[in-house]
Amino acid sequence: MRLKKIIKIVIISFIWSGFVFSGPAFAGVTINGRVDRLIHKGIHKVHKEDVEGALLVFQEIIKQDEENPIGYFYIAALYEVLMQNYRTRVFSEKFYYYIDKAIELGEKQVEADRNDPWALFYLGGSYGYRAIDRSETGNWFGAFLDAGKGAEYLERAIRIKPELYDAHYGFGVYKYWRSVKSKVLWFLPGFDDEREVGIKQIKIAIKMGKYSRVTAKGALIGIYYNEKDYKNALALIEEILRQYPNDIYAQRMKGVILYETKRLEEATLIFNRLSERLKNSQWKGSGVELEVQYYLTLAHYNLEKMYEYKQGCERLTRLRKKLKNKAKSETLNELLHKVAFVTKRG
Repeated sequence: MRLKKIIKIVIISFIWSGFVFSGPAFAGVTINGRVDRLIHKGIHKVHKEDVEGALLVFQEIIKQDEENPIGYFYIAALYEVLMQNYRTRVFSEKFYYYIDKAIELGEKQVEADRNDPWALFYLGGSYGYRAIDRSETGNWFGAFLDAGKGAEYLERAIRIKPELYDAHYGFGVYKYWRSVKSKVLWFLPGFDDEREVGIKQIKIAIKMGKYSRVTAKGALIGIYYNEKDYKNALALIEEILRQYPNDIYAQRMKGVILYETKRLEEATLIFNRLSERLKNSQWKGSGVELEVQYYLTLAHYNLEKMYEYKQGCERLTRLRKKLKNKAKSETLNELLHKVAFVTKRG
């Protein structure tokens, strides 16, 4: 396996560690009830995909204390989630402004108090987010360095404050994926099979976490999908969709799992609805359109709906040509590679 693939595996272990909306306290910074309510309000708007509303809330946190990294962290996280969900790079410049600011301020907080678990947590999460983005664009060396720093800060936060359940969730995901990928990291010591331990930690976060419950469910969906435990994955998906019907990650994963379980007619309904939704979405990117059309086209092929399948291949070909010289992420490049085989068959 190429070195960059191995590096990416390490980085992926920290993806969910970074994406936790959590933690209301810093050394020397008073977080009053109003700020705590703003954090909750912003998170709720993120999950509802009220992007403009979430930005206003997190900007309000920054206005209250411009030297506090919390608001910058949340805005950066929001932009990265949009780029991941919609397979687009249009928010890259904004993401780097806010994530670099969060890291700068976070370093100052940790320097002021090396034992503040929340300062360590936010700083670790910020480095984790930057590692994710750097890995997406092929900056493997920078991503590897950021992932290492992020892991160190998160681990220190947990040692100081074990009841920081949102951080336990992040490390639960890390333990699971590290165990899954341990075969390719055979040359590194200490990689025991901690998949069950990781899953248990994530479940604790779902039950007891203050801010990360929905995000933890999303992480566990990905794990159940990897384990081919589609029943439990779908159960969690339905929990999220009851609370947030427009959650695009949950909708997309539902369609993928329905496809994998041969519930093809149901899968086509999901992907058709997603396709219609994306036509009117201001956040859409051609990348997510390509992904939705890819699964929809495969479903039509397996249902022997050849007319719809041929139409799907034509759309995939147009989208692929549009994206071929513009793809700036590893994820999108992998999808383009898969699409090439589908359209050749068509």
